[in-house]
Amino acid sequence: MKLKLGLFAFNSMGGISLLKKNLWNANWNEIENLVKKAEQNSFNFILPLSKITGWKGKKNPHGFAYETFVMSAGLINITKKINIISTIHIPLTHPVHAAKICKSLIAINKGKAGRIYINLVAGCVKTDLEIFNLENFKLKEKYKIASDWIKLFKKSITAEKPFNANYEHFKGKNIVADVNRKVKAVPKIISAGYS
Repeated sequence: MKLKLGLFAFNSMGGISLLKKNLWNANWNEIENLVKKAEQNSFNFILPLSKITGWKGKKNPHGFAYETFVMSAGLINITKKINIISTIHIPLTHPVHAAKICKSLIAINKGKAGRIYINLVAGCVKTDLEIFNLENFKLKEKYKIASDWIKLFKKSITAEKPFNANYEHFKGKNIVADVNRKVKAVPKIISAGYS
């Protein structure tokens, strides 16, 4: 097994720390420069934090964070080798919508999925669930829901014609996710941390 180095949570005010002083501001120019330097120094990946709300308090760390797919779209063509990871919280993102987003990212990357990864998070913090009126999301079933999510995501991203889905947690008719844009490979799915 080879050690892999990456940058974490650089897309968010405060970064990975919850310091009261010297907060990382998540300025776009600084992010671009940081990612370019990481690639020049043989870092393997970038993994942004996905958070809807901050942690409050005087400095409110994570009170601003670039949405991970938007950020990935901005970084994919200024890099050549570093793996770009986007984070999805299953309760907040439908798998068909995620497939459409990934197809767009693959198109931006000249049709290649190789460096595009998804960090799939099965749950979500309570405050983010409340924003979307998802307090009833079945956290105890989150891994079963994740299994169905992955099945529908993979089928949606590779389908060449509309299809119906009848999974326990996801159902739909005439599902399409940009069928005119064919993709050969599905982005790799990982689970960082304890999601």
